[in-house]
Amino acid sequence: MEKSRSMDSQSVPSNVFGKSERKPELIVTLNPGDPIPVHGSLAVPVEPFAAGFPQAFTVEDWRKLRLRTIEEGRKLYALLPGFVMEEDLDALEQLLLSLHDADGLYYGDEAVLMAARKTGYDRLMIFQPDTLICSSTDVQAVKSMGADVVSLAHELSLEEVLAIAGKTDGLEVQIHGYYPVLSSRRKLLTAYGRTIGSSVIGEGQFSLQETTRPNRIPVLEQESGTVLFSPEPVQSLGQLPALLDAGIDRLRIDSRFLEPSDRNAALTAYQAVIDGGVAGMQLPGSDRTWRQQSVKTKEETQ
Repeated sequence: MEKSRSMDSQSVPSNVFGKSERKPELIVTLNPGDPIPVHGSLAVPVEPFAAGFPQAFTVEDWRKLRLRTIEEGRKLYALLPGFVMEEDLDALEQLLLSLHDADGLYYGDEAVLMAARKTGYDRLMIFQPDTLICSSTDVQAVKSMGADVVSLAHELSLEEVLAIAGKTDGLEVQIHGYYPVLSSRRKLLTAYGRTIGSSVIGEGQFSLQETTRPNRIPVLEQESGTVLFSPEPVQSLGQLPALLDAGIDRLRIDSRFLEPSDRNAALTAYQAVIDGGVAGMQLPGSDRTWRQQSVKTKEETQ
C-alpha cells in the first residue's frame, strides 16, 4: 500500500538551506485546555493510548479540533505513544477508525503500524520511540517496516544528528521542551511510597530532587507505568541554523510541561529563524545535550 506524503512546506531559495529547498514543518504538541497557537501544525495525545502525557484528548475532543484545523488549513497529528498489549488490539483498531482523518499518526509500538494498515489508514506514520533511533541504519530499518518519518533519539548531540541527516531523510527532531529519559511499565512512585509508608506518593505528576543535581525532575506515574523526564527543557536556537542547513524535515516543540505563554514564545522564536529572521529573544532551557556526545558518561560531561 502506497502512502500519500504530507510533508509539504513552502519553498525557499536554495541558498537558505543546504540539503533541502523547503522549510521544515514546525509541529507543536497541544495539551487539553490550552489555547491553540496561532501557527504551526498540531499534534495531540489521544486516549487511551497516550502514555506519558498528563492529560489526553478524547475522540470527541479530536473531532472538534479536527474540524477547526480543517477550516484553518492546518495539519493535525495524533500522538499514540503508549504500549499496546494483546487485550488492547481491538480498542486500538476502533480508535484508528475514529482517527482516519489525521494527517499522521505518531507511534512507538509497531502494533499501531499494523493496526493502521489493517484499518486502511494511508497517511503519514511517524515512529517516535523517544530513545531508540541513534543511527542512519536505525532509520532505514524502521522505514523498511513502514514508517514514513522517524523521530531521532533526544539524547543525540548536534554532531550525531547532522551525521544521520547526511545519510537519510524523513527525519524529525524535538527542538524544545521536556523529553522522556526513562520509561518503566512498573509503578515506581507507588512502590516508593509504600516503602517509606506514604499514601500521598503514587499515581500522578511529581518532581524529584536528586542529591547530585540542582534541578528537579518531572515524573509521571499512570496506570501504564512511570516516565521520568529531563530536568530542564531542551532549547535549540543556537543549533537551529545547522538543523535547517542539514534539511531536517520536521521540528517539534513538546509543550506537555510548558505554560502556554512559554510555548508561544518558543514557537514565535523558532518560526522567526525558520523564516530567515532572528529569534529576538532568549528562551529558557538548556542546549547541553546538543553539545555533548551521547556515548560520554555523566562524569565526562560535567
